[in-house]
Order: sequence, then C-alpha cells, then structure tokens
Amino acid sequence: MARVAVERALSIDPHYSLAHLIRTALNCGLPPEAAAGMDCAGMADEVADKAAQCPEGTRPVLPVGW
Repeated sequence: MARVAVERALSIDPHYSLAHLIRTALNCGLPPEAAAGMDCAGMADEVADKAAQCPEGTRPVLPVGW
C-alpha cells in the first residue's frame, strides 16, 4: 500500500523528495521500527521552515477524479 502511495505521489510530482526517500526505504527493506528513534520534532521544524520558503509547494495535489 505504501508503494502505491509513493508511486502516485511521484507520478504527480517526480521531484517530490519525501516520496523518493520513502521509496528508497521501501526498496532497501527498512523496517518501520527504524523510524522509532527519529527526531520528529526537529524534522517538523525543518519542514515548517521549508514550507515558509515555498508555500505553493505545501498544498496537496490530488490526481484527477479524486
């Protein structure tokens, strides 16, 4: 299911870096538990900073028919 979501995201925006990161993790067999120790608060701050720099990139884009 995650792979389908990643492929849909990349079909809409081939440069979507998070989708590429998730696809790489899936391809390498990274277990979900590996994300357990991640600094999500720090990542949230970084994402918020990037979103402020490029607000048009923060809106979701859905495929036609959704």
